[in-house]
Amino acid sequence: MTVLYVTEQGAVVSRTSERLIVAKRKVVLAEVPLDDLVQVVLLGNIQLTHAATRALLERGTDVALLTGGGRFLGRIGRGRGRNIPLRRAQFRCLEDEATIVNLSRRFIQGKLHHLRMHLARVQRSRPAAELARAIAMIRRAEERLPEMRRHEQLLGLEGTASAAYFGVFGSLLRAPGMVFTERRRRPPPDPVNVLLSFGYTLLGNLMQSHIETVGLDPYLGALHKPEYGRPSLALDLIEEFRPIIVDMAVVRAVNTRTIVPTDFHREEQADDVEDAWEEEERREEGEVPPQRLVFGALGVRKWLAAYERRLDERSRYGPEGHQLTYRQIMREQVHALARSLEDGSLYTPFRLEA
Repeated sequence: MTVLYVTEQGAVVSRTSERLIVAKRKVVLAEVPLDDLVQVVLLGNIQLTHAATRALLERGTDVALLTGGGRFLGRIGRGRGRNIPLRRAQFRCLEDEATIVNLSRRFIQGKLHHLRMHLARVQRSRPAAELARAIAMIRRAEERLPEMRRHEQLLGLEGTASAAYFGVFGSLLRAPGMVFTERRRRPPPDPVNVLLSFGYTLLGNLMQSHIETVGLDPYLGALHKPEYGRPSLALDLIEEFRPIIVDMAVVRAVNTRTIVPTDFHREEQADDVEDAWEEEERREEGEVPPQRLVFGALGVRKWLAAYERRLDERSRYGPEGHQLTYRQIMREQVHALARSLEDGSLYTPFRLEA
């Protein structure tokens, strides 16, 4: 199955017979059989014809709309799943505070294991005292998880472990000009933060597609409290995958010089209304709004290719040790969560062994 990313600004996505055609000024850029598509992602100024939209809807193929810089805008799809008993079980379970705490603990458990494992892999090949300290801090946080009885305590523990991890993340990078000092989201101040934010957006979008296919509500989660318009459950479920999919792909893309500083540029124009408000507030306070760092078109294509390569890598999964791609493992984890909500069994996060 194929995910089609369309990044060429001004391109038109249309349908011809049983194929999806991407063209610009009558020049065909790509052709993909409709039945091979699992998702279509449109980045920036891309036109989707009515015939193409109808064909994708008929097949239940998810269409995600992002800005050219990777910020999620929305999606086109058939709508929510029809599995009402599963959705009712989800809402019933996530009204219970004990269930929320227990499930949040499991999501954090998976995340912390992979944070520590990522650093431990680097530590074995390039030992460093700062890595050893961060690994020890994350391990202590893992050991304390069973003691936490309140949601706020779990968030505090997760925050401490994440701070230790990102405090040394820059030491994993070995390419000139690709410097990381801290995790900042809005706006990302450096290329590495742009890569991380873009990757997490893609990961969340893919997870939300799996969630909606299974029939769960992506907006009702446990670890991430529900907020208007926020896909909290998708954010919950990607926590255990962020370090092993996005973070590892970022480190690999940077260290192999696949992504370089010239793949980015700065611009002053605000990306949306919220950015514009923030910039206007800074001007009123006498501050000069910083220029936004954004991907160039070539950089976007290279990062999408690196991200997809990581998703298509395989790992052992389940008690029988089947070899599945990370994309398939993400889907299986959504099914595992659905089963736990229906029958009250314990959700087990995915664990990639060192």
